[in-house]
Amino acid sequence: PTATLIFVQMPDSLNELGLAVFGGIGALVYDLVIFVLFRRASHTNFIETIKARLTTKHSLPRWLLWLIGGIILASPLPDEMAAGLLGLSTIKVQWFLAASFILNTLGILAIIAIT
Repeated sequence: PTATLIFVQMPDSLNELGLAVFGGIGALVYDLVIFVLFRRASHTNFIETIKARLTTKHSLPRWLLWLIGGIILASPLPDEMAAGLLGLSTIKVQWFLAASFILNTLGILAIIAIT
């Protein structure tokens, strides 16, 4: 919410694409920290138990976590849940970095364009 207010209040004379890219990089760094923390925490018994219950009881397809995480990353919703979901999935770090940067940048650009 704070970043959204900052982007909305930016002067119109600033480059919108530059602001979106700068914001996307900042969001990427933040999302990467959460992604790595969830990836490391997934080696504990608690997280493994949750993952096992989700996959056996409901048999969720792998792509569903990626889809939900991508939608949350692109939306103005907080990214913690998306980074956590993707951290629990089997997505490669390179794909997460690309998806996080692109989706966050597009989301920021949409917020800037609306105002």
